[in-house]
Amino acid sequence: MMDKKETLQLYARLSDGAKIAIHSLEVMRYKSGDTEFSKELVGTISEYRHIEKEADRKIAELGGTPKPLSAFLKLNSKVGIEYKTLVNASKAKLSEIIIDGFDTGERNLSSYEKKYINAEDDAKALCRELLDMQREETRVYAKYLN
Repeated sequence: MMDKKETLQLYARLSDGAKIAIHSLEVMRYKSGDTEFSKELVGTISEYRHIEKEADRKIAELGGTPKPLSAFLKLNSKVGIEYKTLVNASKAKLSEIIIDGFDTGERNLSSYEKKYINAEDDAKALCRELLDMQREETRVYAKYLN
C-alpha cells in the first residue's frame, strides 16, 4: 500500500541529492578548465537535472512544494571541493571526488529503498534510475583516474 508521506520524503531525498550533485558538478566544471572533461560534466549534470525535474514534478503533483538547495549546502559543497582540490585540481582528482560522491549516493539510495518501502512504485523506480545512472557514470569518470 502506497504511503503518501513516505513517497513525498523519497522524492524530496532524490531531489535534494540531485540538486547537491548538480551544484557540485558545476563547481568542478568551473575548476576543470578542460573542454573534454567539461563535456563529460555537462552530460552528468543533464542526467541529474532529469532526476531533479522528475522528483520535483512528482512532489508538486502530490501536493508538496519542491525546495531549492539552501545557501548553506551550496557553500558547504563549494568549500569542500575547494579544499579537496587546493593543491590538485586535475581531471584525475576531480574524477576521484565525483566517484566518491557516487559511492556516497549509492549508500544513501540503498538505504532509501529500505527506509521508504511503502513509497509509490514510481518513486522507487526513480531511485533505481538514479542508482543505475550513477553506476554508469562511474565508468565515465574512471577512465580519468591515474
